[in-house]
Amino acid sequence: MREIKFRAWRKDDHEWIYAEPVYGFFPSLHMDEENGKNLEDRYGDIQQYTGLKDKNGKEIYEGDVVKNDGIQMRDVAFEGKFIIRGNAGQNVDLSDACWNSNDVEIIGNIYENPELIQH
Repeated sequence: MREIKFRAWRKDDHEWIYAEPVYGFFPSLHMDEENGKNLEDRYGDIQQYTGLKDKNGKEIYEGDVVKNDGIQMRDVAFEGKFIIRGNAGQNVDLSDACWNSNDVEIIGNIYENPELIQH
């Protein structure tokens, strides 16, 4: 069974907040105890863990920018299933039996390394 975890980018502190569901609720992502800021102003998108790790053992989340077998891809996304979006429109389905995470390496993410995303 896939482990369910999430992360969100704190826009104000430029750091990641990681959370696991607690009865379908993510307290560390939904509560703002500091100053009542609107959560949408404070956090980027909430991103889900794919349940997979790259060739270095690093957990792959939505929003990660990866190299797949040495070729830089655009980012990891959830579109009904987890995929790696390619720069030229080619997508890699992470549920494909032929897909091998030993060929994938995380090289950044859409928040800390926006220059890596090629449109």
